[in-house]
Amino acid sequence: MSSDKSVHAIGNPVKIEIFSLLDQGDCSFDTIVAATGKAKSTISAHIKELEERGLLSSHPDPTDLRKRIISKSAITIGTLTNQDRDLRSKLQIPKDINHLQTSELFRTIFTTLKMEALSLGINVDPLLKRVGKQIGTDLAPLFVQDTLEALLKNIAQFWNEHKLGTVEVKSLDPIIIEITDCIECSQHPITGKIECHFAMSFVKTLFSHYYQTEVTITEKTCYAADDNKCTFEIIVPTQ
Repeated sequence: MSSDKSVHAIGNPVKIEIFSLLDQGDCSFDTIVAATGKAKSTISAHIKELEERGLLSSHPDPTDLRKRIISKSAITIGTLTNQDRDLRSKLQIPKDINHLQTSELFRTIFTTLKMEALSLGINVDPLLKRVGKQIGTDLAPLFVQDTLEALLKNIAQFWNEHKLGTVEVKSLDPIIIEITDCIECSQHPITGKIECHFAMSFVKTLFSHYYQTEVTITEKTCYAADDNKCTFEIIVPTQ
């Protein structure tokens, strides 16, 4: 975890679970207790320690001043893992790399960077999500238009022009977009799970800006899950 002043390693599984919950947004103390299944005294002790380290903060619930709302004061920049450390050996790097087109070179660099990190026991997915959100925030004014159809058209054109893949809109209710030849994961070794963390965060940010509220995005299919495309479903909360 990275706070304003320092970087902290979190190893306790309960603390990690608390941060995973807070990644989705602020939570009440009671919600954290219920989600973790731990005793109130245990959760209280963990939250107190994390507050003292500057990683969490809390404030009274405006709807019930007897309760506390817990917030993150730090960001997750990566996790240490022993899983998938052998994926680098399964990565197929083109032999004639000197003659790759720019998009193919970036695709190879992107995937190799992630595989090298995993081989060292570092999962950089949280960092990729953060980068996707930041770039999405910076570029949102270029994408967001008056209509959903115009937004989707801009996304498809952007992906095509920059050789990120081919975007096709499959549904408007719910919003489902399909990406073939995905630059993020089409060369990714098969892991059996979704791996488009940068693209998901980027797309989620664009739609959140368009709707002026936090949307939910789910990756239904992925090349890394042994599918032949990446499919994202965007759910807009009911107003």
